[in-house]
Amino acid sequence: MLQLHYSWNVVEPALNFKTEVSGIELRGWLPDNPVAVSPEILSAIRTKKVPKPLSVGMISFQHCPTRRDLYFSVKESREGDQTWGRIAGRLAERFLGNLVADRFNRKLSSRQKSYPAVRGVIERRLRKFINERKDDFALLDKYKTTAVGNRSFFGTILCNAAIHELASQELDFTLRAATERRSQPKETELTPAEHLGLSKKNTPDFIFPSLRAVGDMKTGRELEEYHLLTCAGYALAYESQEKKPIDFGIVYFFPTQRSAVSFAQVYLFVIDDQLRRRFLLLRNSAYTTLLEKNAPPLPEDKSRCPTCKFLSVCQDQGLKIT
Repeated sequence: MLQLHYSWNVVEPALNFKTEVSGIELRGWLPDNPVAVSPEILSAIRTKKVPKPLSVGMISFQHCPTRRDLYFSVKESREGDQTWGRIAGRLAERFLGNLVADRFNRKLSSRQKSYPAVRGVIERRLRKFINERKDDFALLDKYKTTAVGNRSFFGTILCNAAIHELASQELDFTLRAATERRSQPKETELTPAEHLGLSKKNTPDFIFPSLRAVGDMKTGRELEEYHLLTCAGYALAYESQEKKPIDFGIVYFFPTQRSAVSFAQVYLFVIDDQLRRRFLLLRNSAYTTLLEKNAPPLPEDKSRCPTCKFLSVCQDQGLKIT
């Protein structure tokens, strides 16, 4: 189903995956089932039986197996508790995201720079970044569950990952195809057609119209299915808005929960019908959950409960973790 590559330097992906791309039929501009939501769901959105339309991220990220987290967030408007993962993810995505944006906008270059010069640039940027977000970095220590979570180690992996990005030129313009990136947030905001049942604003981190690719920056322990599903959702949203195809997804993944220093990885894959169908089924089931009068039951699989922002809510309702 998925064909992953660990580099941006892919030459003419449309030719490499011509067969896979030609088989894509579930395009976002199609107003009928299974791309469109059912009349019942559309009516629920219009009449506010569901408090608000769901974003791509809300649909694709299924932290709780029974989707209690989605129900609490949307149906009951709960904020949830702070967690280490939420803090670290925001920090990594902001710091590395700015670095990526500056490289694409030619504000930074690894060319004709020595290693000490590259390291100096990154260390200065990181010190400024940490100083501007002292409170968030302090929270890393408060919510850490292992030694990997302390702010000192996290700062180290941020620094080394950023140096790697510049020194190795992995983010250089070497796609050998005309590329385009919408660097301003307002330009990456997608407004999907109503039939998709998505919120009015969905914001991928990267859009390459000429490559027919859309992408997102993700953090965590390892690449997960929902990272790919997020790109599928963005592809459908873009297609419904622009009436133009998106064939490829890009995930820029930065490991934040490993004891060894790891560098960011780039995955390129075909957003085929199987991946699109999986996202659409998740969308439908998410709305079905929100139309229930009561929250879903406690999950049998409790492996993710310790890192859930609604852990305390579930514990108050009888959840026990051994």
